[in-house]
Amino acid sequence: MLSLKGSSKALVCKLKDKITTKLGRKRSVKLTNSLESPSPNLLVLPDELLIQIESYLDDQNDVRNACLVSRSLARTSQEKLYRNIDLVHNGKFASGPATYSLRLLLRTLIERSDLASRVKSLNMYIGNYQRSWEDMHGTSDAFNVREARYPMEEILSDFHIQMLSMVVLQLKVPSERPWMLDVRSGCDGALAGVLLAMLPRLSKLKIETARSMPPFLKMLFASDPDGRFPLFRIAGFAGLKDCLISHHMANFSWFGIGKEVPLLGLPYLTTLHLSSLHQPVALPHTRFTNCVGISNVTDLRIEGVNIQNIAQFLGCFKPLRSFAYCGHNVPTLNNIIVDFSDVVPLLYKSYSSLEYLEITLLTDRPDLIYRLVGSLHRFQRLKEFVIPQRAFLGNISHCTKTLIDFLPSSLETLTLVQANNDIWTDLRSFASRKSKAAQEHDVLFAVPNLRNIRLDWRGGACDKDEWGSLSAFMAYDELFDILRDLRVDIEMLGNEANFKAYKV
Repeated sequence: MLSLKGSSKALVCKLKDKITTKLGRKRSVKLTNSLESPSPNLLVLPDELLIQIESYLDDQNDVRNACLVSRSLARTSQEKLYRNIDLVHNGKFASGPATYSLRLLLRTLIERSDLASRVKSLNMYIGNYQRSWEDMHGTSDAFNVREARYPMEEILSDFHIQMLSMVVLQLKVPSERPWMLDVRSGCDGALAGVLLAMLPRLSKLKIETARSMPPFLKMLFASDPDGRFPLFRIAGFAGLKDCLISHHMANFSWFGIGKEVPLLGLPYLTTLHLSSLHQPVALPHTRFTNCVGISNVTDLRIEGVNIQNIAQFLGCFKPLRSFAYCGHNVPTLNNIIVDFSDVVPLLYKSYSSLEYLEITLLTDRPDLIYRLVGSLHRFQRLKEFVIPQRAFLGNISHCTKTLIDFLPSSLETLTLVQANNDIWTDLRSFASRKSKAAQEHDVLFAVPNLRNIRLDWRGGACDKDEWGSLSAFMAYDELFDILRDLRVDIEMLGNEANFKAYKV
């Protein structure tokens, strides 16, 4: 690496000012032939000096614009230009979102179409979000992209605009809402749809919308009479004649579901997560029964959605590996009154396959609770169970048994949500009964494989002043007595305080 001292540093500063000045003029330059016409005003500099100049440009978009004025700088800046895709693909991206800008990712994929096949996991946020990235449902192993209203001409070359216009004629888009108008204006999820059409090996997709699903995105999951997906016949992006997302899409999550549900055409789908972000939504089961590939789903999560005729809905699925039917993370999880009396019995096909079960919309009706828990012991492979604390040890009407009497022997993790101060009394009672059951060789109640109890205080009835320490709930020696008797690890979750896990 070249060491810069004295006059060399001054030269770098001058070059930095010159590049910054040119960046201001180049912001509106189209992409076409952008890297073919470097500015003649820049000196021919060694790579070491160019790399030093590049280090002054922290923003990835500024790096790309700097490459518009120097072919040499473009050659030495490949790693910074496309590091997001390479790092995520190689598993070296430590934390945080891999990319922030939909426009930046689109430009990257157009310039380097060979990298499109490396994008296998994508989190997409559509709408006017005021929340920070940390508040979104993002993960570090996926691309987190927020859609904004960018004119399409700033992203695609004239060639791609013409090519997309030809595709519009084949798709027969309704004239009252021209597809190209949405694409050019960058609204209604049009750019998001173009991005998805460019990713031939995308296997995990999470969409979060601040409104109902945009019309353009609905077309992504609608198949034509021949069973093909017309939008994915867009050629020129990934170098494939048929860019069928359905060949690899296995995991689909949609936060912000509305009354209109797209007809999913994903025959290889195995994981489905549907969630209403802001308010509960009631949907008829017929919106799902005709979805292509829904019968292959083994991991199902329904959050904040009241599906009418739950029996017909669950009848669409094969044996499930995980099932969650829950509400929002708000002070009361019982914000949707749903008849759960038949939920667990309807999972009879999954008795030998279900490993994760979460039901956090239980009503206070004892008869419904009894019908729910009465079948738990039949789940031979259940490893994790999530339930509100109020149903943990509450006596069931006309029955001397409680929920824990029905816990399967295979259970390893028990999560109690909406925890409150009464949990310690419940845990002491549980520890006493579990210890007695072990002494009496009561296998049904001993739960021999239980190793972890997770207490989720979010949505509980605790005062915020009590969040500061565990001493507000109980003495430390009591906690360790319970841990010793239960022989489990206890992990506490909460928004107002970072409780650490206490282990035996």
